[in-house]
Amino acid sequence: MSLVQQLKKEKRHRYPGDGDGKSNAESDDKDPERPRNQVKDALRQFWIMAMPYFREDRQGRCLFGILLVITLVNNALNVYFSYMIRDFYNALTEKHVAQFYKVFARYVGSMIVGVPIQVSYRYMYTKIGIAWRKWLTERVLTLYFSNRVFYGLEAQGNHADRQARDYKERNKEVDNPDQRIQEDVSSFTSYSLSFFLTIVGTAIDLVSFSAILFSVMPELFIAIIVFATIGTGATIIIGKVLIRLNYESLQREADFRFSLVRIRENAESIAFYGGESVEERETKEKFHRVIDNSNLINVAQRNLDLFISSYNHVTEILPTIILANQYFNGIIEFGVVAQVRGAFWHILNDFSIIIREFNGIAGFMAGLDRLFLFMKAIQNLDPDRPKDDKMVMMKDMSPPDDQDQDDTKSPQSKHAIQVKEVRATEPSSSSPR
Repeated sequence: MSLVQQLKKEKRHRYPGDGDGKSNAESDDKDPERPRNQVKDALRQFWIMAMPYFREDRQGRCLFGILLVITLVNNALNVYFSYMIRDFYNALTEKHVAQFYKVFARYVGSMIVGVPIQVSYRYMYTKIGIAWRKWLTERVLTLYFSNRVFYGLEAQGNHADRQARDYKERNKEVDNPDQRIQEDVSSFTSYSLSFFLTIVGTAIDLVSFSAILFSVMPELFIAIIVFATIGTGATIIIGKVLIRLNYESLQREADFRFSLVRIRENAESIAFYGGESVEERETKEKFHRVIDNSNLINVAQRNLDLFISSYNHVTEILPTIILANQYFNGIIEFGVVAQVRGAFWHILNDFSIIIREFNGIAGFMAGLDRLFLFMKAIQNLDPDRPKDDKMVMMKDMSPPDDQDQDDTKSPQSKHAIQVKEVRATEPSSSSPR
């Protein structure tokens, strides 16, 4: 059975029709609340959740600025090394001993300077990732404990655990707050920073090495653009199903894990009422949903890997084949071939960023959607916060002053009974028992 047939079968199982032969999944296309553009919606969610940190935290802005400077220097070193590689191979093939050792000395000296810069890039990248996660987790915890939001989310989580939740219903119930706070926040900060720096480095790398390649052979530069465009388009078409499957994987794994936690917390009640068979059946059903989705991911990944592996094998020999005739005819030197081959790889990797990062992007979009909906649920459950999406990361309002306390109490506190004083007296020994 093909992947498409398996997915259709899975859809029919999870979205039964309403009697007219059409599945609910098909009717979802007419749902006005369903995002029309997943990429546009993901960018909007990312902007809303990422910007507060850099807007409010001065240290974060400084660290990020230093990291960008180190990125620029690191890419400049890559270009400089490409010219040294050219001179190195030219001296080697032409048997210029003095020039060979001169280039070798330059290479060693550049390595002594460049290695600390490369190490500092990794260090600063990790440092800002830790700082961002710390800030975001503390902000989420502040909002999570505000006005007993955690209690409302627990009720939603219990309801979600009892239901076989559909993909289209994901914005109505929030499950497993522990996973959202611990895992989704960590994934959001780490991959967001990694992908942004990849884009910045790619842009700088593309400009630098495009100038090198275009000056040697413009036709090869144009061929790279066409080749990478075709590869990117094919990757998106073949692998787009992984975005939905990765979201399903996060949700189904969370369902299975939460059911095990619930059994552990209610072990005494389950044993007392003899509910082992029911709990075992429901837990195995959740686990089977995990396995079914894992098999679908495996098939989709196999199809994507088949194309990507073929694509990578072609790119290994393509620049050498194109330049071979010019080298054999003495038009260009071997060092130029080596430099152009390196530039070709840099530019091809820059244009193929979607191919290289597709799996990460698919998983990130699923986690981003889950985290944003979690923050939106916190916002909706807190009566003291505005409901605008753009304010979903706004910190909770400060406690009111004493003179305004009666007018600004939350709905929960307005109906609470306040006890000002409690007195207890010990009964005398003559009191009747």
